[in-house]
Amino acid sequence: MEKRVPILLLLLLLSLEITVQAWPFSAEKWVVDGKVLELDDFNFDSAIAAFNYTLVDFYAPWCIHCKHLSPELDKAAPALAALKEPIVIAKVNADKFTRLATKYNVRGFPTLKLFVRGVPLDYNGPRKAYLLVHYLKKLVAPDVSILDSDTAISGFVEAAGADFPIYIGFGLNGSVLSDLATKYTKKAWFSVAKDFSENMMVLYDFDKVPALVVRHPRYIEQSVFYGPFEVEFLEDFVKQNMFPLAMPITYDTLKLLDNDERKIVLTIVEDEDEEKSKKLIRILKSAASANRDLVFAYVSIKQWEEFANTFSANKKTKLPKMVVWNRNEDYLTDLMTKKTIGKRYESGGLYVLDPLPPTSIACLSVASAFEAHCRLGHPSLPLLKSLCPQYSKVSSLDCESCQFAKYHRVSLSSRVNKRASVLFELVHSDVWGLSLILSKPGFRYFVTFMDDFSLVTWLYLMKNRYKFSIFCA
Repeated sequence: MEKRVPILLLLLLLSLEITVQAWPFSAEKWVVDGKVLELDDFNFDSAIAAFNYTLVDFYAPWCIHCKHLSPELDKAAPALAALKEPIVIAKVNADKFTRLATKYNVRGFPTLKLFVRGVPLDYNGPRKAYLLVHYLKKLVAPDVSILDSDTAISGFVEAAGADFPIYIGFGLNGSVLSDLATKYTKKAWFSVAKDFSENMMVLYDFDKVPALVVRHPRYIEQSVFYGPFEVEFLEDFVKQNMFPLAMPITYDTLKLLDNDERKIVLTIVEDEDEEKSKKLIRILKSAASANRDLVFAYVSIKQWEEFANTFSANKKTKLPKMVVWNRNEDYLTDLMTKKTIGKRYESGGLYVLDPLPPTSIACLSVASAFEAHCRLGHPSLPLLKSLCPQYSKVSSLDCESCQFAKYHRVSLSSRVNKRASVLFELVHSDVWGLSLILSKPGFRYFVTFMDDFSLVTWLYLMKNRYKFSIFCA
């Protein structure tokens, strides 16, 4: 018996030692305090199990990109922790803890993964702190929010911020938007307003229900859709209004275009903050509103010279320059003539043109000034020359539509000798249709607006005649 006592004591001491060593990891309590957690092989699983949402940065100490990302995560952590559904940021030295790196298929640094209730998802969103916060906040929000008061609507719009388009279905059933909301959950906010006052109708500028309103807070733009609410028409409206009428091309907005199949009409200017560039952007918006099957975008050499250079545009180029950017092919092609106008390859996330100078592609490379005039929404000749310098010698445009649109009818005779003295004091409108031939996007009507002072005319295509009501006060 005396010989067995030391052995039992030894076994007891060893068990106590093992318990003491294991205790800090098994009994560790995790709290959401707005700090970035440092995880390892021992505490990783318990941390992931403790939170519904955890963004994990798999990094290597020697990686320069990881060093740039680290302060952005430090800035984002407090904001994400303060959300109603908190998101915790953690990091793992994947160069040291290789078991975790292998388990979660980490092949480069930094690699970000979002763990949703323990399930890892690849994170490919923005990495700047404020953009990362907005992106993740959208990712964990409900697909469709149900709003039951004016206060709830205002709170939803305020919380959504200005980085994503906001779709609000007034008087719509939530099931109508559910599939689309799931499909576009990373790109837009979706909600259904069940109860609201007339003040909301005035604020969001619609006059009947059901109505689907989309707002782009950053660009101060809004559109209204009155139906039909079948899936095909509804998705067309959602896709066509996912971007502003004229989108500025930046590194972040460029990523948003990845899954959009439409061609991009890209205008290159010298400086987007100049007054002449702002005027040109307003023209692009008018053209975009009549051509929603295209994406109109612009980039300035001053703001992003490297990107503009991929289209052979620099400070010595005669600007503005306009190209049709076909991102789904190995060549840039002219939308009208289908001719190849330049070869491109991808380098560092940008499309670089072949070193051989391509054929001139300014102003869509269309065959004539008239084609450019029609494609851009029937601008006046001086505006067309400003937009497309190669037509500077054109003396006139024989456009029958413009001539008819500017005719003064008998009903306007009382003002024939009393023209408007300022812009938009008097605007003439005319609805045309029903066309016997259905256009490819499904339009059968159009409405023209003519400013009495400047005689500038705008044309909007419509699928249904009653859509004209959205223009009425």
